[in-house]
Amino acid sequence: TPVFDISVRNMQKSKATPAGSFHMNPAALLSCLWLAAYGADVVTGRGALELYPPRIAWFNATLDHFHFDDDRGFLQKYLVYDKFWQGPAGPILFYLGNEGQVEDFYNNTGIMFEIAPKLKALIVFVEHRYYGATLPF
Repeated sequence: TPVFDISVRNMQKSKATPAGSFHMNPAALLSCLWLAAYGADVVTGRGALELYPPRIAWFNATLDHFHFDDDRGFLQKYLVYDKFWQGPAGPILFYLGNEGQVEDFYNNTGIMFEIAPKLKALIVFVEHRYYGATLPF
């Protein structure tokens, strides 16, 4: 079940807005934005790591993309959640990691898990090199 719902039933038609547009209660809007940003289930306090446990994997990444004679590489960590995915024809939601361990961003990026079921998408989070467990040297 989604942790929040931005839908028409949470909005109301406003006579002051152009045809076809909606007005959302400011408190509801702030709640939705907070949940989208932080991803936690505020009722239970559970994050995406608990609600959508990922598969942890590694791939060989190129260390130096500017010198083709340099074949050094390193293992780069990524997390995959495929329970919504409908196979190779389905979309992939890809999150390129920030400066920190990838689990923190996975756990706190709720919007990915909100839209993936609707899109039948694969979710992939890649850890930024030199952060977390992805250390080339």
